[in-house]
Amino acid sequence: MLQVAVFVDAGYFFAQGSTALTGSRKERHHVALDQEGLFAALRAAALERSDGARLLRIYWYDGLPRGGPTQQQRGIAAADSVKLRLGLINELGKQKGVDSLIVTDLVDLSRNRAISDAVLLSGDEDVRIGVEIAQSLGVRVHLLGIFPSRGSQSPNLRSEADTTTEWAKGDISGFLSLTDGAPTNRAPAAGNAAAPTLAPAVESVLATVAADVVDALTDVEAATCRQTLEDSTILPHEHDGRLLAISRAHLERDLTAPERARLRQIFRKALVGGPKRKILKQQGGSVVPSIAGEDIDAAFSRHLEHYVGSLTSREVQELLGFWRTGQGVPTEHDGPLLASCRNRIGRDLTPDERRRLRTEFHARVEGRRDDK
Repeated sequence: MLQVAVFVDAGYFFAQGSTALTGSRKERHHVALDQEGLFAALRAAALERSDGARLLRIYWYDGLPRGGPTQQQRGIAAADSVKLRLGLINELGKQKGVDSLIVTDLVDLSRNRAISDAVLLSGDEDVRIGVEIAQSLGVRVHLLGIFPSRGSQSPNLRSEADTTTEWAKGDISGFLSLTDGAPTNRAPAAGNAAAPTLAPAVESVLATVAADVVDALTDVEAATCRQTLEDSTILPHEHDGRLLAISRAHLERDLTAPERARLRQIFRKALVGGPKRKILKQQGGSVVPSIAGEDIDAAFSRHLEHYVGSLTSREVQELLGFWRTGQGVPTEHDGPLLASCRNRIGRDLTPDERRRLRTEFHARVEGRRDDK
């Protein structure tokens, strides 16, 4: 199974993140972290760079103060799929031993074939040796930097990485902000966060995507997700990744940090704060009627015959490979499949119809298993 792990140097993240926001480095007590937003952004970066590999976990590397872990560090340690690794802080207030922890974990995971890809948020030259060893063991290493990454990351480290990505100020502002100077380690409560102001067209797309993802959940999945959100502010990564991928397909671009935050807020409200939709969306103030059963059967059959018949043998084999380890329909097919069916029947599909279409699509592709 393809897996990706994320390695975050907290010292680099806070120092360069505050520099990107203000133009100069700020002490940590001047910066507030939205933990949920950051981890969601890291998951999205990992899934994008690894072509959808399963996330193993996020490793968070930081220095341990003399008084013991901070409230923020304890919160990070308690987060799902996150491993807190602590070095030391010397008498000058600098973290020590973090680079060696990153190198050790990166090499060990690579040698044990636990990962196929690694996303590294760091800038230090000292972790380059770990990158080289991981690559020699077959792991692709993706370097993630913060603007200006060419000035904040070692040139040798950048040249060694398989890919490089940069977070701009707009990305960082989605989960990092300045405070009045009072120490803080708490992220704002999800339900109390102010909704960012977005263009009406974008807001409409995000609302539709969130509602569709909620509708597609089984009763068990919805109940499990609600329980997770009661126990943690972090959205389960399987749902978060689907929300981001579908929205990206609709908007035909990556979402900005405020858009990602708003999408998660809408999804949470639709799942926890309101009932699931049971009827089609309204158009012009009236509910669009469903096509009769026999008509929808014929429409589905014709649509699937055309769509599946147009797949190349390579696409069929890729889908079959996806279903050996995954469920549902991959995003690159799910969006076009639903959109073209919606155009054929002249209205949106109900949640039951979408589930049925996906199930029948899977069955028809399986029928082409012998394609070479």
